[in-house]
Amino acid sequence: MLCYKFKQLLKELQEDGLIIRHDYQEKPPRVEYELSERGKTLIPVLKAMFDWGVQMDNPAMRQTWDPVITNGQ
Repeated sequence: MLCYKFKQLLKELQEDGLIIRHDYQEKPPRVEYELSERGKTLIPVLKAMFDWGVQMDNPAMRQTWDPVITNGQ
């Protein structure tokens, strides 16, 4: 991902209230990000997506989903 796109994504996440930016007025510049309380509510959703991805990495499971995806269902 390009640096500009990454910075843009971080700004959007901050504007949406999902992350908090900590800007330390130091030389060299240092910035840290953390999940906001609102952002933390996404953890179960992201975990479920991760678990689904792990299951789909199993060739047997992938075969059960391939026809569904291929047929557009």
